[in-house]
Amino acid sequence: FDVSGDAFDYDAVKALSSLASVDNSADSLLNQQIAGKIKVGSFSALGVTAQDVDDLFTYMDGGVSVRKLDIGNLAGASIKAVGDASGSLADYSGKAQIILNAPHANAFLAMLQQHLPTHPLLNRLAASAQWYDNTNLVLDARFGDAQFGGVQLDLRGKTNGTTVTAEFRQNSLFDVFGDSQKSLSLHAENASSTTVFGQLGFDPLPVP
Repeated sequence: FDVSGDAFDYDAVKALSSLASVDNSADSLLNQQIAGKIKVGSFSALGVTAQDVDDLFTYMDGGVSVRKLDIGNLAGASIKAVGDASGSLADYSGKAQIILNAPHANAFLAMLQQHLPTHPLLNRLAASAQWYDNTNLVLDARFGDAQFGGVQLDLRGKTNGTTVTAEFRQNSLFDVFGDSQKSLSLHAENASSTTVFGQLGFDPLPVP
């Protein structure tokens, strides 16, 4: 399908589809093969609205491929992403790259805090949002037990003058029992120690 125009509301379309279909389950729109192009000025889904959305994707046999996803404005941030995922529940694998640019991070972090599950790290980031302006980050993700040995996340970029690199590893994609082996490494470098302390969640005094 091809959706172009000023606005698209996924929740409204899903509701109309459920009314018109014998199968009125929440997943009824996804129980089919889809090749889609979306280019709209405003896209709303799950209580979040993004502006200037340009997306090319396919969904087939439980696998999804995003050839292009450009979001001009999501709570003050622009996002570019590509990726694909496929397989069964027992052997799901894929990879993705996400590029984030946020001149002012406060609204974006507040949106994440509101719509994602509660987590202490997210709460700390939202509380310290003033220290994360001028953020430009690239996240590379790979997942799948057979292909990648679990989960691999690599983050790099800059935020408020701080050069950041981070790596996260988990040896199982689905940590059902909470016993997967995990490792996290983080390196942050900035000539301004005040900025680094602020980004870590402290309330530093200005350094003379």
